[in-house]
Amino acid sequence: MKNYDVILFDLDATLTDSSPGIINSIIYALNKYGIIVSKYFWKMR
Repeated sequence: MKNYDVILFDLDATLTDSSPGIINSIIYALNKYGIIVSKYFWKMR
């Protein structure tokens, strides 16, 4: 395992747009609990 001296957190999306990963994670978790949500629903917002 590689050791790192620094870990960066990009919480305001200045380095990368993390919203697709966050949305996909939420959809996956909800679907696992039987709450079916499509990606189309999120695009409507």
